[in-house]
Amino acid sequence: MLKLTIGLLLIVYILGQTGDIQIMPHDPVLYASTQYEVSYYTFNNMPSNSTIIINFASTYIGVPNGSINITTPSSSSLTLPSATANCLNFICTIKLNRVITSKTNIKFLLGNLTNPYFIQRQSINTSIIFNSSYTENLNWIILQ
Repeated sequence: MLKLTIGLLLIVYILGQTGDIQIMPHDPVLYASTQYEVSYYTFNNMPSNSTIIINFASTYIGVPNGSINITTPSSSSLTLPSATANCLNFICTIKLNRVITSKTNIKFLLGNLTNPYFIQRQSINTSIIFNSSYTENLNWIILQ
């Protein structure tokens, strides 16, 4: 009975895990125009219609409205050739347009964005929408 209880607790723990996100400027120079590297580790499978929403509204990072470039850094083993990104009012919506398996680190470069003109802790809120019934809301603190 004890083994069954421990097994069930482990399953609940594993299924309850959320991914981890990091967002960093490629060039940390103040007020520089640069790409931002987004790195997200997923514990769950992501269907091809998954969306990552990055909200820069509570930062001093300059985000242009409209379509924005998505590229895959050379250090990434996962390519995203059909990914798209659109930004409006400091909120960027990224569509990966491919299935991502669980336990995968997704890396891509978003931008160009404009770094702030001073150094300050800034909070970046994100939502990773897997489907209509499962969303992860993650936060990343950046010091620029």
